[in-house]
Amino acid sequence: MPSTFIPATGHVLDASTLALWRLNDPSGATSLSDDTGTYPLVTLAGPPPVVAGQIGNARAVTTGQAASSASVAANDPAIAVLQSGTFTAEGWFWIDPSISYPATWNSGGTGNNHGAIFGLAGAGNGSEFFFGLDSTGFFIYSISNGFTSGGSWSGLAKGTWHHLAVRCTSSDATHSTADFFLDGVKIGTATILKYALTPSAVSAWNLGGESSGFNNFTGRIDDCRFSKVARADADIFDSYRRGFPIVGLATYDPNHATEALAKLALQYQGRPLLAGLIGAFTTQLQAIEDALAAPMTGVFPQRQLANAVGHQLDVLGSIVGQPRNGQVDATYLQYIKARVALNVSSGTVEDIYNVFLKIIAAGQTLSIQEWFPAAFSLRVFGVPLTNPSDFLALLKAAKAAGVRAFVEYSGGSPQFQYDGPAGTGYDNGAYAGAIS
Repeated sequence: MPSTFIPATGHVLDASTLALWRLNDPSGATSLSDDTGTYPLVTLAGPPPVVAGQIGNARAVTTGQAASSASVAANDPAIAVLQSGTFTAEGWFWIDPSISYPATWNSGGTGNNHGAIFGLAGAGNGSEFFFGLDSTGFFIYSISNGFTSGGSWSGLAKGTWHHLAVRCTSSDATHSTADFFLDGVKIGTATILKYALTPSAVSAWNLGGESSGFNNFTGRIDDCRFSKVARADADIFDSYRRGFPIVGLATYDPNHATEALAKLALQYQGRPLLAGLIGAFTTQLQAIEDALAAPMTGVFPQRQLANAVGHQLDVLGSIVGQPRNGQVDATYLQYIKARVALNVSSGTVEDIYNVFLKIIAAGQTLSIQEWFPAAFSLRVFGVPLTNPSDFLALLKAAKAAGVRAFVEYSGGSPQFQYDGPAGTGYDNGAYAGAIS
């Protein structure tokens, strides 16, 4: 049967959405629209260039490249929502691989590595809220409470799109509970003070920083939503899931009842009681099949490797024998594909090489050195290898019985260096070690 392709749809615009920036505006657009029509981003400092996003276009932001709305009045609904302490902020981000931290705050040549995805901020008047990444994890900021962090980005792949959500729920008269979600999964919780927002008309929604030059994120931003409710866990996971297309979904028959009646022998056609009996059975079967094949929620599309995320990936990984080991979805998907290739391999050098080609990162090189009488080394150089134990576990499963295997890899800091002019490999300390 033919297959269908359903593109990524992004965050849902519903009655609880206060602002939604798709950032899919064409190149050269003089403003970035808000799907609610309330807060278009009309000031484009830089401006942030148009780049490929998770869902259509996105914007690349660095220090001095940000986007801002017009001033938000003191009686604006957004102010009241923030004061209530119950809201949800969500957005897609892509960390620039060339920087050592995920964010840069450029203020007179100094920095504290806070990078805002978006927020409502002013000029130090107390009307401040924004969220994003800092040097260790993810943060939410209020003028009352400063920076409050939760979760960790230590294993986060740069150069890959991720979904971040911060949900605040009022817990008492002065506090809220902030829950942090990465790629649809809760990763941390913190208690924050409610926002002591001073009525002012100089605040503005800002994308990519608190304002141009302050708390700027370095990377790409796409499809951001601010909601006036605390979104449920399932809603936040659905927001993450909607960032991916549904591919390879086999079409199915949506008209079982009609076709069943058409297949009746001629002498039984036109019998209302028989038609009612057949319709009673086929209608129920149709409802079950419709639910199983629903593009965003059905079991059939979600159990396909191209579409699976979160728990669905865990299920598929357990089927092929690949544990998650704390990996984010994008990395885990690569390892599942590698495990599938491993499961059908014969243990030859060529097979092993093809397995590991599926999981090396951009900028890494792969080679295999055989040693007499029955050993070989898998060499991964270039970009430092941060997970050699994961490589080794897969390598041990791929090698033939009785053969010793090693992983040699680059590290993140120089280990030693020979005297004389700098070269490559051992000469510049790129060799970090070997494990077996």
